[in-house]
Amino acid sequence: MWRKFSRDLVAITEQLQPARMTRQAGICLDMISLFLCEERCRYCGGSVESALLHSRDDSKLMNGSFRNACLCSECTQRLHENCQTLWWLPVSPPKQGTRSSTTIFPVVTAGIYQGPLRKLIRRLKYDNDRLVVRDIFPLLLKTKEVLQSVWLDGASIEHAIFVPVPLHPDRERKRGYNQAALMAEQLATEIGARFDATLLRRTKRTRPQFGLSKLERQENVKEAFALSLRSAGELGPIILVDDVFTSGATLSECASLLTAGGAAFVAAIAAARAPFRSDA
Repeated sequence: MWRKFSRDLVAITEQLQPARMTRQAGICLDMISLFLCEERCRYCGGSVESALLHSRDDSKLMNGSFRNACLCSECTQRLHENCQTLWWLPVSPPKQGTRSSTTIFPVVTAGIYQGPLRKLIRRLKYDNDRLVVRDIFPLLLKTKEVLQSVWLDGASIEHAIFVPVPLHPDRERKRGYNQAALMAEQLATEIGARFDATLLRRTKRTRPQFGLSKLERQENVKEAFALSLRSAGELGPIILVDDVFTSGATLSECASLLTAGGAAFVAAIAAARAPFRSDA
């Protein structure tokens, strides 16, 4: 009971004051959670030994260096064994049977959708466990260096706008939040960039992409998004953020809209890359 109460307290506070939440306030909430109950590792079920309570270095405590709140030390180490990978996707998927050239854009994934990372993402998406973002975030932050290496004309990604892949309004109301927006906002805040969750909107309620073939995924998200009218002609470089990257159909569809809308450059970050499939 106390564990659920403490996680709900964190979620409610962040929802009520997203702009005012500081790292110090977030750390204090984590400490309350840890004092109220013994957090269990979301992956193996073992005890979570948080560095929040054991560190004697206040500077590390306050700058957010210790963020693990939902994984034990062993599973945290396993999580960070993930390698960040750079991919290139077409802005718009080429038509079947053609070999026409098309613009491509970079996508950096933080890890593979398996093990502790898969468990954390599923807890975030389906169990209202927003606290797990604190464990996913340090891994996400590692994508910055990879993305910076291919960024527009060597400029800093601090000038980009971080845009989450939107959920359909009905699905977001049911879930209570957009998990991609939670990750995108934290990344933007840490890097010192802009965050805009209204730039894209989902206009069509699509089927879950899980289990669909590559062509079915492309068809599923075709014309499923729209660009905010107020943003026309005002776009700079954009970094899309999503939770899981599989075939890239969703990111390509969003990138196509943003490019057509005048974005100077489009890139993307995904928390995880789904394992390869023969038809993916």
